[in-house]
Amino acid sequence: MPPAPSGPRPNVFVVGDAKCGTTTLYRMLELAEGVGTSRTRKELHYFTAPELTAKTAGPGDERIPLAIVHDEAGYLAEFAHLPPETRTIVDVSPSYLQEPEAAGRIQAFAPDARIVILLREPAAKIFSQYVHLWSDERE
Repeated sequence: MPPAPSGPRPNVFVVGDAKCGTTTLYRMLELAEGVGTSRTRKELHYFTAPELTAKTAGPGDERIPLAIVHDEAGYLAEFAHLPPETRTIVDVSPSYLQEPEAAGRIQAFAPDARIVILLREPAAKIFSQYVHLWSDERE
C-alpha cells in the first residue's frame, strides 16, 4: 500500500444545507488569522463525490461533476499552499450534511476532526434556495 500523502490536511469540516450561511462563514474563515482554507474555492465535495455525481439528472446539472474533487491527491492539493504551522484547516462543503456516507469518510480521513453544522429556519431556506435555482436557470 502506498504511503498516505503528506502535507496540510483539513481538521474542521463545515457542513450545512444550501442557503444556510456556509459561504459567509467561509469568507470569514478566509480572513481569520491562523485558519487555512482551500486554495481555489469553497465546496470541494470530496467526501460526497460518488453521491453528487450520481444525482446529475436535472437542468444545468451537467456542470456539477466538473466542480467536484474526485481523488485524494487533488483534494490535498487544495490545501498544499498552507504553511505547515497552520493549526486549523477548514473544508466547507454543505453536501457533507446531506449524505450519510460522508461522516464515515471524514472520520476515516481525519479521526479527530471537528464538524460545524449550519442550519436555517426551513421556510426561509427553501425560498432562498428556490430563488437561487431560478436565477441559475435550474428551476
